[in-house]
Amino acid sequence: MKKFVQILFLIFIINFTGSAQWRKVLEAPYLKLTEFSYINKNLIFISGNDGKILKTTDNCNSFNDLHTGTPSNLVGIKAFNEDLIYALSQSNVFIKTTDGGNSFLLDSLEEGIGDAMSMYFLDQNVGYVLTNGSGSSKLLKTSDAGTNWRVVLNIPSVLKSMYFNDATHGCVAGGGAGVLNLYYTKDGENFIKGVNPSFGQYQYTKFIIETIHMCDSNIVYASGWGSTYLGLQPTIFLKSTNGGETWVYQEQLIENRTYETVYGLAFKDANNGIAIGGGSRGARILKTSDGGLNWLPQYKPLGCILRNIFSKNDTLWILGDGAFIAISNDFFNNYQIKSSLHSTGLYSIKWVTE
Repeated sequence: MKKFVQILFLIFIINFTGSAQWRKVLEAPYLKLTEFSYINKNLIFISGNDGKILKTTDNCNSFNDLHTGTPSNLVGIKAFNEDLIYALSQSNVFIKTTDGGNSFLLDSLEEGIGDAMSMYFLDQNVGYVLTNGSGSSKLLKTSDAGTNWRVVLNIPSVLKSMYFNDATHGCVAGGGAGVLNLYYTKDGENFIKGVNPSFGQYQYTKFIIETIHMCDSNIVYASGWGSTYLGLQPTIFLKSTNGGETWVYQEQLIENRTYETVYGLAFKDANNGIAIGGGSRGARILKTSDGGLNWLPQYKPLGCILRNIFSKNDTLWILGDGAFIAISNDFFNNYQIKSSLHSTGLYSIKWVTE
């Protein structure tokens, strides 16, 4: 009987594959887009998977592909003008074009520094690269447009995000199980560990600081999430008023409390900001108008996790999972979705007719 069932199954497979005609009706060109680099609304570059850069000259209505020559995913991009563009791959390849993407120069960073997490350039010469690997993190700095790099911070823990207000003031943040890492610099060279805040009634078992934003040399915000190990832990909101030297935990009212990760922060001034992220329930968007004392959830019907945000006054550009791109001209009161397809899982299929 078992042999008979196996033969029937084999006949079904041969018949199905032999008679069915399949064609691709939709294709997601990029499973992940990582960062914006804004020149003006008619010239924006976006880094993505497989070493690809998207270029738009019509505010994200259409795109041209720029192929950098590396198969690795890009974690950051900085365009200074239409011709000069820097990018960084997860495999620590520093990428440069001086002719708008017609050709690219690839230069590998030193070995043994882990995977690249992010890149931040202050001008054409001075920039930083953040890497993680084997339980340690390194912050590298260049002063000659990426020709030479040197380590300015090396810790045996995780760093995930950085932000520089100017050539001397910057902050780097991260964390892990029972560890919160908040560093600051006031000379662009030496990084000092800030004083961690008190979390009051909350016992966080993990500190996953995914994003940090400086409004000026003093006002700094950081955000992320904890875990569910000892019960559901709220979204982490931190603030510093002295450039990262000391921090306070911004506890939220019960009715405003959220429990997902924040992946991006944007502020149009020291008090008015927006946080984007999400979790298993999709997108999470929050706004503050009082310097983070209250982060108010905004309910938008977006199904994907939001990963990156760039702001210019009231205008926002947002990236999310599945090549999601959205633009808002009024600080996310209203928005337009610019992407044509979101990633999704296919779990079943049914025939309408033969």
